[in-house]
Amino acid sequence: MTLCLALNESAHATPGYVVTTSRTATPAIVWRGAFADLRHARGYDTVHCHPHDGAKIRAALAAKHIPVREVT
Repeated sequence: MTLCLALNESAHATPGYVVTTSRTATPAIVWRGAFADLRHARGYDTVHCHPHDGAKIRAALAAKHIPVREVT
């Protein structure tokens, strides 16, 4: 199974702050915190963030060859 993360960008999100969610977790929010600490998050399949942070996340995932699914 190939890992693929969904990226949900919103201008309403706070720059520098991300929320991760999982379709299988209860509650759905798995982790939230500063973008710089995202590496500590585990067990998520969607990242909700500001578009500025989305570009950084996309670049980091591309470097690790992890595909990104855009959420609209």
